[in-house]
Amino acid sequence: MVKLEFLSMAVTPTMPMIAHLTAQRFKLNENHVKQAMFEREDIGSTVVAPGISIPHVELANIKTQGLFLIKDKQQLVLVLIVDKLHPDEQLIKILQGLLEEQSLEKLSNITSEQAFKILIEGVENRVVR
Repeated sequence: MVKLEFLSMAVTPTMPMIAHLTAQRFKLNENHVKQAMFEREDIGSTVVAPGISIPHVELANIKTQGLFLIKDKQQLVLVLIVDKLHPDEQLIKILQGLLEEQSLEKLSNITSEQAFKILIEGVENRVVR
């Protein structure tokens, strides 16, 4: 099962803040999360569209995989939390579906956790078989 989290913020989150919040919500070691995010960013930018980035947290043997949507007035951060040894196939398909242009536009208009879950259900129904 894929865990979904949503947080609306009044301030633009920094990478350390995103790592802290992700570690809290997914019960992970904050230093490991921060290291994984910076290592992935060193490979290349995780910005997929203006104002939208998808930082990756790829760690071995994690119990809970999912997506964490953090949104402020200017940007949207969709954190991918995945087990690098055993990635959840459903999660990967959902992410691929979200990267379609129409889904990115819908994602940028999300204002609540409920709306986020409804969007993910729609994408899931379309891409997961």
